[in-house]
Amino acid sequence: MSFRIPILRQPSTASRSYRVRSVTLDGRRLQRYINLARYSWRQGSLATSRNRWLRSPLFLFLLIVLAGYASARMFPQGWVSFALTILGGTCFVLALLQRIHRVGELIPILLRSRLLVASICALLCLASRLYYQETERTLMPPSLSLEQEEKAVLLQRLGTATEREGWDVQLVSGTHQGKTLRLYTQTHLHPSIGDTLILSLERLRPLTSYSNQPSYQSYLLSQGIVATGRTSILSLHPTRTSKLLFSHPSLFFLRYRELLLQHVHELRLSPYAETLLVGITLGYIPRDDAGKQLRSEFTSGGVAHLLAVSGFHLAVVVGAIGYILSHLPGIRRRQRLGWVILLLCAWCFTLVTGCAIPTVRAAAMLSLYYGARMLGRPASLPEIIALPALFQLLLNPMSILSASMPLTYLAILSIHLFYRPIYLSVGKIRSKLIGTLWGILALTLSVQPLLLPLSLYHFGYSSLSFLFTALPLTLLASLLIPTFLIVLLLLALGLSIAQPCLTLLEWATQMMHSLANAYSSLPFLQIHYTLTLPQLLLIYTLFVLGLIALRLHREKQKTW
Repeated sequence: MSFRIPILRQPSTASRSYRVRSVTLDGRRLQRYINLARYSWRQGSLATSRNRWLRSPLFLFLLIVLAGYASARMFPQGWVSFALTILGGTCFVLALLQRIHRVGELIPILLRSRLLVASICALLCLASRLYYQETERTLMPPSLSLEQEEKAVLLQRLGTATEREGWDVQLVSGTHQGKTLRLYTQTHLHPSIGDTLILSLERLRPLTSYSNQPSYQSYLLSQGIVATGRTSILSLHPTRTSKLLFSHPSLFFLRYRELLLQHVHELRLSPYAETLLVGITLGYIPRDDAGKQLRSEFTSGGVAHLLAVSGFHLAVVVGAIGYILSHLPGIRRRQRLGWVILLLCAWCFTLVTGCAIPTVRAAAMLSLYYGARMLGRPASLPEIIALPALFQLLLNPMSILSASMPLTYLAILSIHLFYRPIYLSVGKIRSKLIGTLWGILALTLSVQPLLLPLSLYHFGYSSLSFLFTALPLTLLASLLIPTFLIVLLLLALGLSIAQPCLTLLEWATQMMHSLANAYSSLPFLQIHYTLTLPQLLLIYTLFVLGLIALRLHREKQKTW
């Protein structure tokens, strides 16, 4: 019988030395990257970003408020508030003890200041958390007892939903005075915004009954609505427009927008053209069949942002007016006067469009930017972002639940990060026209990296059709918005509009209709997937780590 004896061979000396050398080189390379990261965090590019964002008091306060609101939303248990109280109190007591029993000069002072900062941050986070919980408790009472007849003011029309008309009303009497309700009714009366109504309430549903519909419940909370139901009008008391100007200025401008809508209806445009033009200029899209069709088309075309009056529309208006002012010699020599005129026009547009929150945010950011320019100071992006966001969150904590708020600020941040690299990726462009067109497309592309995951999280859907539709539709919208605003101005002055102008508007809207539908039927351009919150946080964490790695790689090329 034969058998084979296994022979255990030892690696050669050369291979052993190569392995030792490669491990040593990998260890040295890793140590060099760690040293590079430390250097960048202390005095390199990461230190520059840290000092710009985290050393801003307003931006740091915004992060604390967001942390408090998020903790109240995700962890409503009482032990979290108790832990924040203990943490803040402990840090404050340790800072006092450190001041009493100090054994050095530099280290105790630094440690004491950090303990005080940690104590203040914990207590501010606790205050934000309690403020959010109290607001939510006010909007979602366990029971909502209303009288059979209530006095209310009409705040907003929602258009028609099936055979009913939707209204947002605010109660002005009773124990629930100041509460906002969303009601649906069938009536032959047509009250104007700001009119006082005596309503008979039926089938009220408080927000607690929408626990099986968390998305709709969050939407109603973000709008400040405490209940929905049906109603019928018992009596109508009209309110004079001049009285609204001093008592409810926002309702005065909403009524003025309603008057403009009546003038637009007299132009006899097609239903699609009227809905589109009113939507992109005045921010009003009814909930009828034409409005639903318009939203569906633009969502499938990847350009739904064109329908929501926001910073884009304000930028188009301000840009058009700025272009006109740049050709006026008197304004060109007085730059500050031009900035004041642009701010006045921006806020007028914001008021006429109904003070929509995205437009108010954009106008506030523009005011901060031009305010810094007029004072001769450089505009700081952290402060421009943080101050309007803080005002919105403190006035309406439930606005954190709306999709428009994170979409707006992440869009600004994404443009700040990606617009310049994308625009410069093709090299120098000599033609001014091609440069402008490429700039519009680069702006559209720069928004997507941060907004695509958020869209999948909120809506479970996103469209890649914007790659083909964004440029032509953005150009058409940029022409239609100022043109139709001029038409509205002429209508407000009582002047008539020539038929060729109306024909041109019809042609432009039909062109937008064809472009929006051109790629909606291609299934590979439509993404149907709903991200969970952990998946969304993981994507953004990997995104941040990727940006840090890119910064370190660029810094390594400069230093090594």
